[in-house]
Amino acid sequence: MKGRPCGPTPSETMLRRVYVQGGNSLRVTAATLGFTKAVIVRAMDKYGIERRPAVPRSRLRHYSVRELQAGIKDHGLRGYAKIIGVTAPALLYHLRQRLKTRPSSR
Repeated sequence: MKGRPCGPTPSETMLRRVYVQGGNSLRVTAATLGFTKAVIVRAMDKYGIERRPAVPRSRLRHYSVRELQAGIKDHGLRGYAKIIGVTAPALLYHLRQRLKTRPSSR
């Protein structure tokens, strides 16, 4: 064994539930389970759980739904997508996902 002795680690079951099944990031998994990111990485290596590749977050998250809708109304889907530097399908998908998760106003 190298270095300092390891402290407590999360169980394989909890790690698989939060990271694999929950689809959370390493950082969110660590915060949820109350461990550091380094402990989570060590536990994943110990249990043979593969880490997902880091994916850059969409620049569309910086725009509100209203901004996106107004831009599409003014410039059209393809035109506005080109202005903000994304593809039209990506803009449409992002907007649909954001609208799906919004609570209905009744």
